[in-house]
Amino acid sequence: MKNKTLKRCYNIIKPHLKTIITVSILSIIIDLLEISKPYLVKIIIDNFLSFGISQIGFFSINIIGIIYLAIVVSGNVLDFVTCRFRMENFLFSSLRFCDMMASAGQTLLSVCLQTVKTLPQNFFFRQNSAEW
Repeated sequence: MKNKTLKRCYNIIKPHLKTIITVSILSIIIDLLEISKPYLVKIIIDNFLSFGISQIGFFSINIIGIIYLAIVVSGNVLDFVTCRFRMENFLFSSLRFCDMMASAGQTLLSVCLQTVKTLPQNFFFRQNSAEW
């Protein structure tokens, strides 16, 4: 790539750099949490259920279940925060576009409503009603 191209890309990314870094770090944390869930199930099966016991020292099936539940909840919270960052970033850029269009003669409300209407359904919902 040429230096000019990289400079242009950086100028485009620059206002969103904080969001990109935050979303990247949160995505890595979410992935690590998701990887740890099958390992906890492996521990329960190999160390507890195969021997027919419910506690080994401090660890019991209940404590590992609570840890598993905490991982699921924290993964969902982090996923929500990540989606929120992406949504806020998109809405701010859309509002800047709405301001430009409003100065071109359209009302700000009508341009913003048109922008929201064009968003895909999965932007608002994790699962659309047709899949229920």
